[in-house]
Amino acid sequence: MIFALLSIVSPGVKIWDLLLLGSASSLSFAHFFYWFQDWCFGPRFMFESTIAFIILTARGIIALPDIAREMFQVKNMQKVKGIIAIFLVLCFCIGFSSNLPALVKTYSSNYWGINGKVQKAVKNLCIENAVIFVRSYYGSVFAENHPLLDSSIIYVRDLGDEKNKQIKAKFPDRQFYIANESSIVNYP
Repeated sequence: MIFALLSIVSPGVKIWDLLLLGSASSLSFAHFFYWFQDWCFGPRFMFESTIAFIILTARGIIALPDIAREMFQVKNMQKVKGIIAIFLVLCFCIGFSSNLPALVKTYSSNYWGINGKVQKAVKNLCIENAVIFVRSYYGSVFAENHPLLDSSIIYVRDLGDEKNKQIKAKFPDRQFYIANESSIVNYP
């Protein structure tokens, strides 16, 4: 964000830079009043402004030599560009090595109760042409269902024997299982 701000204070600031900053900032302002409280996947509401900030960041990096010449009366622009390149590589390496492992750990283990235990168990047991009633968190398998429910495996939330019988009647040619995390047993 420092580079994005540099594009605004650079000597060659253009009206488009201000418009990009205004549109990205207005999105932040609008979401400030949005009611939703969860922080799932970070500031996901701000992803729409990413392109504007990327363009402003690039413009700020390009403007750095001009800023150095104007503010610090630097004459050797090649040296300034070399220092900028080293600084950018250093920023990338620090960000990559410190952020990526933490994000992979957070999002790959058991984020908000979503994990791949049921899917792994189904794959290990080579289950095909089945309806699987899920007693563990249904959100971890919901995305595996085809919208028309015509895939080999259909995951259904276990709602008790009465509702499950109704579902079994709709799929008479399939096998039925109960899954709870990685434990899968035949449905009686």
